[in-house]
Amino acid sequence: MIKLAQVLILFLIVEFINCQKIKFCSPVTSNINPDELPKLPDEFEARVELNSINENLNSEVKILYDRNEKRADVTIRDQNNTFRQIYDFEHDQLFTLIMVI
Repeated sequence: MIKLAQVLILFLIVEFINCQKIKFCSPVTSNINPDELPKLPDEFEARVELNSINENLNSEVKILYDRNEKRADVTIRDQNNTFRQIYDFEHDQLFTLIMVI
């Protein structure tokens, strides 16, 4: 069975290869009128926690966004593994950290 760490390492390799080809912060084209979308605050934090007693699982997703500092931070914790991405919009950079215990 493939472990989460193996999937995350594979994801990291794919992300590294893809980042050589595309810009992370480039705008996405769509047919949605941006004026119709709800406006996000300049700063926000969201946290979602999942606890499954039957499967003895615990996961957490935490999102931080700061328009003024031009960055976002997404952290996903699943059991003993942590996957974190920090987006730097000003310099068009993406940092990925994977911590496996």
